[in-house]
Amino acid sequence: MSEVKSACGDGLYAPRGEVMLTGIGIAVLVYWAPSLIAFLRRHRNRRALLALNTFAGWTVFGWVTALVWAIYAEPSSYPRSERCSPFPELPKHGG
Repeated sequence: MSEVKSACGDGLYAPRGEVMLTGIGIAVLVYWAPSLIAFLRRHRNRRALLALNTFAGWTVFGWVTALVWAIYAEPSSYPRSERCSPFPELPKHGG
């Protein structure tokens, strides 16, 4: 365990390595969040979204675009019975 003595000299120790690893882990999860969301939701464009996240995710615009695209609910990805329609189903008349 890597420890650094406090600048105050009061004998307190700060675990620098663990904090750094935790910060890196959180940063990696946040960076790949759009791709993870897309794959977990089985987004139909998940591979394109992964490419966007990989090559443009380091920019704020690219990351936000990927996140919005991953979260956006696609009407065509849901079964027809689960889609909402503004028009009620009309009964079929025989004839």
